[in-house]
Amino acid sequence: MDKKKESESRPEESVNSDKISLDFFRKEYIWGFTQGNPMRMSDNKDGFYSLIQPLTGVNGTITIGASFHPYQIINQSGDDIWETLYNVIEVNKFCDYKKLIEEKHFFHMNTPGPQAFPIGKWQDQRLYTEINPEFSRYVPFLIPYLTYYTAEDPIWLEKLHTAITTNGNAQEFIESVNNASRFLMPEPTFIIGFGVFDKNYPGELIDHYVDFLERHLKK
Repeated sequence: MDKKKESESRPEESVNSDKISLDFFRKEYIWGFTQGNPMRMSDNKDGFYSLIQPLTGVNGTITIGASFHPYQIINQSGDDIWETLYNVIEVNKFCDYKKLIEEKHFFHMNTPGPQAFPIGKWQDQRLYTEINPEFSRYVPFLIPYLTYYTAEDPIWLEKLHTAITTNGNAQEFIESVNNASRFLMPEPTFIIGFGVFDKNYPGELIDHYVDFLERHLKK
């Protein structure tokens, strides 16, 4: 994670301000590979809580009831999935963001369906199967969520560092997240890691999949 970019994007306003904006939240995601359709939907709020809460701790967090192909997360208007989610909730007053942050609530919203999230044409085409045929078998996906921006590193990053320092690897932690995701992502789906999305650098998201492909999946 780029510490400089993270610090530059933190909001200057106090949480006591009535002007809560998307900048108060970090655009985080779980990423990995699945087979078949990368967009899966579930209205299991408790399942999402059990999946996401260990990654954020007790914090103001917003989830959406679906996984997505990376090329689904930016719409024709140029808004990413986190912006779209935030704006829909704000316009419809589904959630009081200030209360969510102050009381460290968890809010979940179900998706309207796949028709609302068509796969877009990205300039970075490395996930297209014409370029990397392996992605027809190992289909990239991500599970996005928003969590309140604190000064500390993400909880999942701390857990990864602790596991690697203690055990030499984070296999047990990653496996626990895989197990928690089964209500949404059935086997042979496998979760690889986590990230923070920066709309100014969308290629960094694509790098995760391509780098793992090059190192572990290509024969």
